[in-house]
Amino acid sequence: MGLLAMKYMLDLMGGMQIRHWVVQPKFTKKQTINNATRSAGHQFIRDKGPKCNNKNQFMEWTDEPIHTAGSPIENWNEGKVITALQNYMRGTQKVKTPQEFQGMVLQ
Repeated sequence: MGLLAMKYMLDLMGGMQIRHWVVQPKFTKKQTINNATRSAGHQFIRDKGPKCNNKNQFMEWTDEPIHTAGSPIENWNEGKVITALQNYMRGTQKVKTPQEFQGMVLQ
């Protein structure tokens, strides 16, 4: 709205005008990490993360590695790390993976 008002006021001014507009995207894309780094981060969460959350271990454990320089999950979103920990805590819940179905006959 402000830019539109500015353009209107400039149009009403007399004389010669030179306008310089910078064209750029409104939002820049976030830098993403490659798949190997992402996989290493998930493996770190799987191996080093707490297995239960009965005493708020997920929150306490997550706070340190995401702020530690050189950690595989450095600067990761805290919510995503906690969600991953919750998913790993739940386990497979009696769900078979495709590898476990090898040789089974389904009816």
